[in-house]
Amino acid sequence: MNMVMFSFILLGFTLLMHLVFVNVIIGAAALTVVIRYVAYQRGDAGLELLARKAFRILVVSDLFGGVWATILTVLMAGLYPSMTAIFMHDYFYPVAIAITGIMVSIPLIAVYWHLWGRMDPKLHSLLGMLLLASILLVPIGFRYFFAGMTYADPGSALANPVYPPLIIHTLIGAVDIGAF
Repeated sequence: MNMVMFSFILLGFTLLMHLVFVNVIIGAAALTVVIRYVAYQRGDAGLELLARKAFRILVVSDLFGGVWATILTVLMAGLYPSMTAIFMHDYFYPVAIAITGIMVSIPLIAVYWHLWGRMDPKLHSLLGMLLLASILLVPIGFRYFFAGMTYADPGSALANPVYPPLIIHTLIGAVDIGAF
């Protein structure tokens, strides 16, 4: 096996590992927020415990997903610097949206956990919605990249009719994986 093939296999494996964890993060976040809100509405301690367990899965998956994202970024920059430069030039804003989601979600994860049981459950549920929204910025930003790849003008990927179904498909798939 030559080095080019090895680098593509390494990049592919890293990307797959990262994508698995990201989908678990999205699914676990959606389930945590919904189950937490339903537990609050019903006053159900069993659902509250289930929401806490789902949140723990989110945290662990976020740690592993972040590690694989870092490995992926280093591999792309080290093995394919030209490809990375072209990618960042054409898709700076979608990547910036995704990175913003990551940078906002990390402190929100800590705040959401720390304030669980220490603040009004209604406000905590609202905080959970903000957490979920920040986590969803990641696939929304990166799905723009895929919509741009399948459209004549990457700059107008939002006009691509494939973009909304890509986002919906990602959310449904992520919630399925997170629920599994």
